[in-house]
Amino acid sequence: MGGFLLAYYGASFTLVVCGCLMAISTMFISVVRYKHSKSTATSETKHIKEKVFEFKERAKEGVQYLFANSSQKGSTIAAVCLSFATVFMILSIIFHSRTTLDLSEQYIGILLSFAGLGNVIGVLIMNRFKKVNWLFFLSTLLILSSVGVLCFLSSHFIVMCIGMMIFDGALSMGFVVQLSVQQGITPDSLLARVRSAMYVIAGIASICATLLAGVFTEWNSYVALIFGGLMLLLPAFYILRYKDSSVKMDQIKPIYMDGRKS
Repeated sequence: MGGFLLAYYGASFTLVVCGCLMAISTMFISVVRYKHSKSTATSETKHIKEKVFEFKERAKEGVQYLFANSSQKGSTIAAVCLSFATVFMILSIIFHSRTTLDLSEQYIGILLSFAGLGNVIGVLIMNRFKKVNWLFFLSTLLILSSVGVLCFLSSHFIVMCIGMMIFDGALSMGFVVQLSVQQGITPDSLLARVRSAMYVIAGIASICATLLAGVFTEWNSYVALIFGGLMLLLPAFYILRYKDSSVKMDQIKPIYMDGRKS
């Protein structure tokens, strides 16, 4: 929808719509309330240093579990790669289209609309892959996404649209697989800590991606595209080293710190 608005109504109108949607979302979020009642006198008098120490220990445990076994390692590497590529490639593609190819807002909007089309297609066909090995499937999606990125090197608009559809479609499916796997292999008692740690790591990857996208495209946007493609391709082959711990999507079970499954 963002690409459609950009193509037909221009950047100013698109930004106004985005701002209004964010304001509406903020108003809805502001009405959410959680009433916390302290159950014991001990919790009321608990020293602030103890609370901070407890928080640090739980956060540390969550980060450690991200690398506790082969399945978690593969999933974590994929999550960092996906978070980095999402920000880096979208920014690099926009900069490349505007500064190097001198495309208008309308063409850039159409290009981004194809990203949304790929996303929708990915969601619609995702249900067909319940029986596949998750690690091989995730690796394949990363490779497909990198192929979509390399399509931008042709500088032909139709090929770029197809590449954008492949890139974002495979990337969105990769996110679904990664999130499903990490939630499935993480015990319930550690899930909140693991997800929180993952959000922090993914956020750092996104910040680095924003910085590098500006640096690379300022230097050479083609180099930025090649770098982005490699950041998808190399992890796709690297995580194959954990193939022995991978199972089919519908056979995923929690893996505990001692390596046992249930």
